[in-house]
Amino acid sequence: MKLSTVICTRNRANSLARTLQSFREAARDWTMEWELIVVDNGSTDHTAEVISSFAEKVFWPVRLVREERAGVSRSKNLGIRESAGDFIAFTDDDVLITSDWLPAILRTFQRDRSIGVVAGRTLLLDPHQFPHCIRTSPIEAEYHWPAEPDFAVGNNVAVRASALNVVGKFDLLLGPGTRAYGAEDMDMVYRILKAGYVGKYIPEAVLYHDYHFTQAELRQVRWKYSIGNGAFLMKHILQNDVYALKMLYWHISSLLRNSQGEDSLMNPKRRKVILATLLGTAVRILALR
Repeated sequence: MKLSTVICTRNRANSLARTLQSFREAARDWTMEWELIVVDNGSTDHTAEVISSFAEKVFWPVRLVREERAGVSRSKNLGIRESAGDFIAFTDDDVLITSDWLPAILRTFQRDRSIGVVAGRTLLLDPHQFPHCIRTSPIEAEYHWPAEPDFAVGNNVAVRASALNVVGKFDLLLGPGTRAYGAEDMDMVYRILKAGYVGKYIPEAVLYHDYHFTQAELRQVRWKYSIGNGAFLMKHILQNDVYALKMLYWHISSLLRNSQGEDSLMNPKRRKVILATLLGTAVRILALR
């Protein structure tokens, strides 16, 4: 098996159905060997029926596995354990993929054995939506040091399975379903790059983010992501990672420098980001007690 794709979902059957339909349309001309694994994280809606109905209509392997314990990291780790691929691509239940997505990821891994993580381009399905969890650059890029672990958006990232044998799976104290709320994907990318693997961003691996958040919901999501960022950095700081300490310093100092107005008062939005980041550091420390 060359490539496994993992989708984690919880009570979003209608959105998942749209995502699966985009796979059906995109995969018509795919000749590679691949599989789709959907991890149901304790859904109480008709998610199972959606997946079962979909699996009957396609000619490639589709499997449903269940993780009853809450947490995206737990679900992703189950997806990893169930995967048979040399490479594992992760995406979400609120995206629409394109026919170039998986083939481009597979070609990139096959060209260079030093590549441990590949990220693609995520665009907004509705250009009027506020930008969230997207990466729009049309320029290919390569990463040899973990200075920018956020080059990969969690809904469009793939890893070499053998790299996971080196760095381990997703951190159960990070991600949605934990008090840290997020950053499980950033932590994974950071660890893979620190281990000496190359990261590659390829704009031809395109998918579309089909989310429907209000502005108030987006503010809450971004607050949580900042908490996750702080927890992720503190995890590595507690492991005597000086570079992670520098990243935390650079992050907060840049917010402070860029938040000065004419009245020399901090921008309230940036102040909230700083507060959430520091809260995340405390969350990580307390989680280990």
